[in-house]
Amino acid sequence: MVLRRQQSEEVSCDFCQGNNIMAVKSCLVCQASYCEIHLTPHLRDPPLMKHRLTDPATFVTSNLCRTHNMILDMFCKRDQTPICVKCRERDHRNHEIVPIEKESKRVRTQMKKMEAEFNQMVQARSRKLEEINASAELRNINKERQIQTSIQVVTGVIGVIESNQSLLMEEIEQKHEAAERTKEEFIEGLGQEINEVRKRRSELKHLENTEDPLHLLQVRMTWKQPLSILSNVSK
Repeated sequence: MVLRRQQSEEVSCDFCQGNNIMAVKSCLVCQASYCEIHLTPHLRDPPLMKHRLTDPATFVTSNLCRTHNMILDMFCKRDQTPICVKCRERDHRNHEIVPIEKESKRVRTQMKKMEAEFNQMVQARSRKLEEINASAELRNINKERQIQTSIQVVTGVIGVIESNQSLLMEEIEQKHEAAERTKEEFIEGLGQEINEVRKRRSELKHLENTEDPLHLLQVRMTWKQPLSILSNVSK
């Protein structure tokens, strides 16, 4: 079998129709070049894993047996290799042999199935990614709502506290003013009583010096009831 070696970027995958996807390996048994996706069966399927892989290359000659120079039109299932009529008669007698087109069709079917599985995996993961993004967006929306609700609650509480604080300060101020008025009234009354007491004390000293009993009794009758200053002291 004759191969023409080429650079990787020059060899396209034989199974990516119309997409011009570059091949990463070529199979000497299948005489085909594969991209990473279509190469997967050769890396996972035990029979295909026996095939010899090379760097990407283009197959430029007909499918001829190197030993017998005959067309490789059959495939040995046991040895997983293309064979010709002579190979079958000599080295592969009593082996399970199928037409190479049938085996190629089986491989293609397997590859199509795997490609479909890959597509399903991509779709499933894409849906999961969309769900994650949607969930994250919903969490962000809920977070903003919770923040706004918290701000409203805190603002309301602060408003109530400020209102109660204002009422409390007003009440304290009123009590203070009332206490100041009471104090002023008490001081004023106490001053008046002090003056009255001083006046009576002066009269008393004057009477102490009089020798007229009648005058003493007459002046005494004009006095008011005795003062009780301490009884008016506010606690």
